[in-house]
Amino acid sequence: DLIILVYTVFNPDFYPLLIFAYILYVILELCSPTSLFLLNKKSTNSLYNKLKEIFSSHPVLQLNVSCYHMEKRTEKTTTKEGKEITREIEERKETYRERRDFGYYSFRDVSGLFRIDLDNEVFRNKIYIKLTLDTMISFADAISYYDYQTFKNNFIFENQRRDKQMDFKENFYIDNLSKNNLIKIKNEEPYYINYFCFLICTLLTLALPYEIMLNNISIEGKYQIRKLISTRYNLNDPVYDGMYGNSIYTLLSLQVYQLLPPSSENIFPSTSYALPVSSLNTLGHLLF
Repeated sequence: DLIILVYTVFNPDFYPLLIFAYILYVILELCSPTSLFLLNKKSTNSLYNKLKEIFSSHPVLQLNVSCYHMEKRTEKTTTKEGKEITREIEERKETYRERRDFGYYSFRDVSGLFRIDLDNEVFRNKIYIKLTLDTMISFADAISYYDYQTFKNNFIFENQRRDKQMDFKENFYIDNLSKNNLIKIKNEEPYYINYFCFLICTLLTLALPYEIMLNNISIEGKYQIRKLISTRYNLNDPVYDGMYGNSIYTLLSLQVYQLLPPSSENIFPSTSYALPVSSLNTLGHLLF
């Protein structure tokens, strides 16, 4: 087996395959969660400032459509032996694309307060928190949910006959939100925990040991940004203050424990961003 391995490595016929495997490895590592965490390394103070910015950011509900049909074309190629091969290729031909944002009257952030309890024992031997930010966008009332469904159905109806086929996508997001964040919780940190060192290790095929080393000095946490939207009412009116209280969320161990406001039992999670169309009597919800 060792002889076969040595022969494979030094055989020029395998060089293209090895080069392809190396390039694929580098691409996968540069797109890995470790890479994204290192690109968004922050101190605790900068995290708090960033969260304040996110709490005041407007949620975006966006519809996208692409209308197209398939076209066939003939391609001729010649083999090494000089034989001509003709094959038929089917290609997608896009004829129309549109993006439309859903407008609403008001929104309210109900994420609650965020606090990292650095006195907790779980942080004693840790230098970083690998914090993942998720997002939930909910409708405050059935009317707002109905308005969104009407907006979406009209958008689909306007575009479904533009061509033979149509791709439809709902995109919900909050501006300036980075999902993966590496938070420094100690004054001193290793000099090698930065994106440049990770890049060097990746090029030297040492990304896995680097990731293991980073995981040993990090703890994972999750926090959810929650937004309510309404198409008819001002959710920032003081009358809603008692309905959506400010509970303190504390990062205690491997997750951020979120204490929900007393009236938020109607804001329930979902595993899909697609809105249900079976009922208009409950709150619609989006989680991604």
